[in-house]
Amino acid sequence: MKCLWYAALAMLMGVSLTTSALAQADWGNPSQIGSYQSILASYAQGQGGSGSSQAPIQGGSGSIQAPIQGGSGSSQLPIQAGSGSSQIPMPSGIQSAPFQGAPMQTGPVMSAPIQGAPMQNIPMQSQSYTQPSYTAPAPSTVMAAPIQGTSIASPAPMGAYQPAVAYDTGIPCGGGGGGVSYAAPAYSQPVYSAPSFAAPTAVVASAGPQRNRVFGARGLFFSRNYENSRQLSYNGVGDTLYSADAAHGSFGGFEGFIASRGNKGSGWEARYFGLFPSEATASIDGAPLYTTTTLRGLQDVFHAGAPAGVGANLFDVKNLATRQTITRNTDIDSIEFNFLRNAGCCTTRRGKSRSHEFLFGFRWFQFDEDLRYDSFFNLPDYPEQLAYALETQNTLLGLQIGSRTERALTRRLSLAAGTKVGLFNNRARVRQTIYDNTGFIPSINVGDDAGTNFDFRDEANNLAVLGELDLGLIYQLTCRSRINFGYRAIGVSGVALAGDQIPYNFSSTREIREIDDSGSLILQGGYAGLEFSY
Repeated sequence: MKCLWYAALAMLMGVSLTTSALAQADWGNPSQIGSYQSILASYAQGQGGSGSSQAPIQGGSGSIQAPIQGGSGSSQLPIQAGSGSSQIPMPSGIQSAPFQGAPMQTGPVMSAPIQGAPMQNIPMQSQSYTQPSYTAPAPSTVMAAPIQGTSIASPAPMGAYQPAVAYDTGIPCGGGGGGVSYAAPAYSQPVYSAPSFAAPTAVVASAGPQRNRVFGARGLFFSRNYENSRQLSYNGVGDTLYSADAAHGSFGGFEGFIASRGNKGSGWEARYFGLFPSEATASIDGAPLYTTTTLRGLQDVFHAGAPAGVGANLFDVKNLATRQTITRNTDIDSIEFNFLRNAGCCTTRRGKSRSHEFLFGFRWFQFDEDLRYDSFFNLPDYPEQLAYALETQNTLLGLQIGSRTERALTRRLSLAAGTKVGLFNNRARVRQTIYDNTGFIPSINVGDDAGTNFDFRDEANNLAVLGELDLGLIYQLTCRSRINFGYRAIGVSGVALAGDQIPYNFSSTREIREIDDSGSLILQGGYAGLEFSY
């Protein structure tokens, strides 16, 4: 089982590294997932239609590449301007213009758009003009002026879940294609009006949020595996009691997280989840009279409260029990802090967006388990109850890496997948004790440890591996909220399970003190939750 689990974890690690490596070429480019628009953003949120492209805006010093968003089929628009021109993301069909009042150099030729007609070269004499006249630009200066009457609104900011104030696309938050309408015209008069000229005012894009924050909560519905089951007792009619009979079945839990992603490709997240199974128990009754224990070595552990000659050792005592039970309690908690990095965005052959995110971080994982084997008596001079109790604590602390991906299925529905794998130090602590209802502890009466009370504690540190696989669906409710549900599996190897600590010989203190931390814990189940962006 352990070898099989190691192989599965190795496959998970390979998937995580391969997924991230395939997208590393896009780390420096804006995308709609992860650090730029949040992994919570739908592929259509805050964007125009499909087919938007990069439009270089050229000019003097400081010009950069600016994306132009708009309807389907928008293309690259090289626009030249004077020194210090700025980049303005514009909707499709709108061109940028220099700032009003920019100085114009004299020259023999000016290339300017004439209202209502194609642009023509008009020879001009080299001379100075005063208001309401203008100075003709140099031949090398070409101005791209907006077409008269075109109306625009400020483009949507780059953050996730931005409300669609200026869009009318049929779904919240904007774009899936056509139907985009713009209001509030930017220019209400001709660009050039005779006999005077005034340069149009540049449209300045809104800055957009520099950081996107998301928080969410989920309900968890999980189950777990158990140790290699050990038989504890049986009765005269064939009923048996095994350690794994005390199984929790399905149990609930809670998960909460907060994430922050900047528009430069990096971010962080903090997560917590806890699983809280209720107490599980199983029992058999003595039939026709008493139960019989199958544990070895109890004949060398003596209980001074039992009448001598009747059953002073625990083997005889337990075989006079009228009922025996096994009880289990489990508590699981996890806290992680991860650094996030955008890992690229691409479009599938069917035109659907697919985005990736890489993570690296720290994780604390706590797994506590208690197992108690009780015997009950109704004989004179015997204790009412005798318990063998096992307590195990596993504290894992280490580093993990992982990746996430989201693929749009429709305008609102997306498929999500993620993997994590990490190496941890496990500090395992185990306590084994036998006591009765009065608090009396029996003792071992053989060997070098004769007279030692049956109350042993020990701890050890060892290497543990934790892997996580997540598959789910995401449905966009509004610009700033969505629901998600899916399946998650978590596997941990190198942990101490309570049932694995039951010794095969209760009179061997060496075996009792040796911690068996070679067990594996597998948690799996479903989740459902709600997430918000702000």
